[in-house]
Amino acid sequence: MLVHSGTFDVANYGDLLFPLLLQKRLGAVPLVHVSPAGGPPVWTGCVSSTSFEELLGKPVAGLVIGGGNIIHAMPSKLPDYENAGVDLTGYGDLWVCSALSVDASIPVIWNAPGVAGRFETASIDIVRRALRRVNYLSVRDNASRDCLLEVDPDLEVAVVPDSAWALPKLWEQAELDASFAVLMNRLGNSPLEPIVTIHVNARYMKGIKIESVAENIDRICEALEARPLFIAIGPCHGDDVTAVEVAQLCRSRPLILDKPESLIEIAAVISHSEFYMGSSMHGYITAASFGVPAVAVARGKFKFDGVVQLTGAPETLISSWEEAPEIFAEIDRKALGEKFKAVSANAQGQLDKHWSRIVALLAQRESVEPPLTDKTAFYRSRTELLSSLARHYRTLHDEAKESLKRAEKRQFARASAKEPAKKPVSLFERWTKAMRKDV
Repeated sequence: MLVHSGTFDVANYGDLLFPLLLQKRLGAVPLVHVSPAGGPPVWTGCVSSTSFEELLGKPVAGLVIGGGNIIHAMPSKLPDYENAGVDLTGYGDLWVCSALSVDASIPVIWNAPGVAGRFETASIDIVRRALRRVNYLSVRDNASRDCLLEVDPDLEVAVVPDSAWALPKLWEQAELDASFAVLMNRLGNSPLEPIVTIHVNARYMKGIKIESVAENIDRICEALEARPLFIAIGPCHGDDVTAVEVAQLCRSRPLILDKPESLIEIAAVISHSEFYMGSSMHGYITAASFGVPAVAVARGKFKFDGVVQLTGAPETLISSWEEAPEIFAEIDRKALGEKFKAVSANAQGQLDKHWSRIVALLAQRESVEPPLTDKTAFYRSRTELLSSLARHYRTLHDEAKESLKRAEKRQFARASAKEPAKKPVSLFERWTKAMRKDV
């Protein structure tokens, strides 16, 4: 069997697309999808998944990793993973422990995932070994590639578009049209009325009042004479709650899709909209792949810089909703839509070559009995990852402790310059004294 790893067990549109895109390319090849916790399909049309531990001691013919922003070895803050008890090792299992536990003859392939950031010093050794085990390393942006080459400059790393750029090939236009009509009927809106798709995420609304976000969305929709449709693209990140909170403050007759039922309805509504604005990279890619003008509202993430570099439209990435009306007014929407269509066609051409290489690697073992995964190697790798995490947090603790000591010395030095020297009082003693006063 062929194993495909990623976060297919949480309610997040982008991550849930990858199994469908892989199946579309590989056809009837038997696939098992692996995720940190595993579970039944999240939405209609999605796939079920299992943990990699469930496959230990079983034959594996190939391992495909990604896409998604999954290349890191740090604990997850997602409540779904914390509740399932996989928050510490879930991501490392997907690409480190899995790669190091399959037989050396098995092809290990990266399907253009994203690297979340520079790797922690404590984990460099095991990360390097996992990367060297991969037969075909591909990532979705240059920043991800730079992070890998920092670990090992001799790696061969391809940069290819995110596989979601092939969305126009995933469903027939008639399917998208039908799904859009059904959704509009469910929301009580005519399919003929223009809409603007909006995605809001609390992480990218810091520093601006929620009322201002709603006001700026209203201004854009009024200019287009369209209704805003708020989509919870990532309910696992709290997008459903944020969508309702902002929409309730809008006066432009907002529609709310806070509980998506399928992937196709999200793709359908974005592809049928006049404009997309939001903080989801895959929301932006979906719009652009269908030639819908779009603006991403985000900051501080490799992935957004990479996608606007691909589109050649840096003006479509803004850092705050405060900028939204002004940027919207400056954009030539028709020209941007045409530009996106050309970018989409080019990206799909690059993906055709990418998938051809993957298929060729997998075909090399079609007639060979696949060996079993190695339980011992898996648990040894997981233990090493946990040890590296412990060293990393110990280092952070020691650095924080040293910084506190330096701060106390500076404070004592300043106080000594004004009055006779006294024994330095620690922060703990000061806090204790303050608490006694409060009591």
